[in-house]
Amino acid sequence: MSKLKYVVAVCMVICACVVGYGAVFEKDYVTPESFGAKGDGKSDDAPAFNNCLKTGKTIKLTANKNYLLQSEVAALKNEMLVIEGNGAKMTISEKYPVKENSSIFYLGVPRKKILKVTDLDIDYLLGQKFDKSDARGDTYMFAVQSCEDIVFRNVNFKAEKHYNNVSFLRDNGSRNLLMDGCRIIINTLSVQGGILWFQNIRDSICTVALKNSYFEHDVKDECMCFNVSPLFSKKTCNMRVDIDSCEFYSAGKGKSSGFIIVSADSKKAYSSMDINYRNTTFRTDGDMFRQVQRYQICSGDSDYDYGVLRTTFEKCKFDFLFKSPKKNGLCGIIYSKGTSMPTEAISYVFNECEFNLKNVSPLIDDRDSRRKGCYTFNNCKIVSDGVLFERKYRPGQDDIRLKLENCEMVSNDEVFSTEQIEAKNCRFTNKMKGNALMTGKKYRIQNCVVNGMPYK
Repeated sequence: MSKLKYVVAVCMVICACVVGYGAVFEKDYVTPESFGAKGDGKSDDAPAFNNCLKTGKTIKLTANKNYLLQSEVAALKNEMLVIEGNGAKMTISEKYPVKENSSIFYLGVPRKKILKVTDLDIDYLLGQKFDKSDARGDTYMFAVQSCEDIVFRNVNFKAEKHYNNVSFLRDNGSRNLLMDGCRIIINTLSVQGGILWFQNIRDSICTVALKNSYFEHDVKDECMCFNVSPLFSKKTCNMRVDIDSCEFYSAGKGKSSGFIIVSADSKKAYSSMDINYRNTTFRTDGDMFRQVQRYQICSGDSDYDYGVLRTTFEKCKFDFLFKSPKKNGLCGIIYSKGTSMPTEAISYVFNECEFNLKNVSPLIDDRDSRRKGCYTFNNCKIVSDGVLFERKYRPGQDDIRLKLENCEMVSNDEVFSTEQIEAKNCRFTNKMKGNALMTGKKYRIQNCVVNGMPYK
């Protein structure tokens, strides 16, 4: 080979290497394998994930691999966390050095960050007990502050039989959350813990969308909590939650809890919350209610002075089937309370919904002096072995208002025990053959049938 040809050949090899080297680092994603991850479920891949996180790029996992996180994952300082699972699995080892009130992946300030996780199975094996006897042991898979967008799509998460209070997501002040096609199961040995804690703490519109997903929780405390709380002297705070084609299940073994808690702590400020459920099932069973203290299914805990709380259910199903009655405590399926707000500002609307209640009474618990709201049932079917609507221990007359139209209601006890009732074109059946409708109440009833006879 001539000298000239040799020089040209060497130059071509160098150029090829430079181009290939640049192509690797010009990619908009990284893989854990590029930093030494094994993905065999035995080796600790946390160091490789830490190196991936430092790049600030999308992290792409390999299908059918199992990435074990056994040592600590550092808090993120970049603007986004995007994990494309591609059908891979991530296992959080029982040896992971978890701390109380800590998370696996954390995105702090500043604002305008992105969290996106897709096509990933997560097995959360943490099970440590904390030294302090009073330690709640809160741990989170993801904890974020002020994200612009949070997206979970086709994510499966499982945490079972742990001492910690496990939450899948803890958020403060983010703008948009989307969960689509997810399956989240949390059954722990703790006294508290939830799947989602989503709080809007600024003067902005916050949206939450849950679609085509399954959520299972042991319900020792709130399964999901959506809250508005305009801190830092903010004057307004708004939130909209849309839940479509989802299922929520609890074995009902806890003693104080609720499936979905919607609350507002914005005293002396204006807040609005719009909650919409479509084609969604709420299902629970178990030995008994135990000592249910507050609520079981959906709560409008509207502890503020100005604003509105609107909740709508479209074609939803409620199956609460317990083997024996509760021991004591309060246990309304629907629960709402307010402070200075007028009754009209808190509304629940049920369209074409089905209720199947066993050893659960009542449907709406109105036994607290602060509870109020307007409840409308259209084309609903309600079957219960107890009282459907109950009013006790209240000085007011107008704090709970019920309106029913084209509904079928079956009960083993008196149907109504509250003051403000409007019913039109409804059929009531009292299996005990007693007074299906109590007399002396403020009823406005039109074209209704009680135990097969027109009501007069």
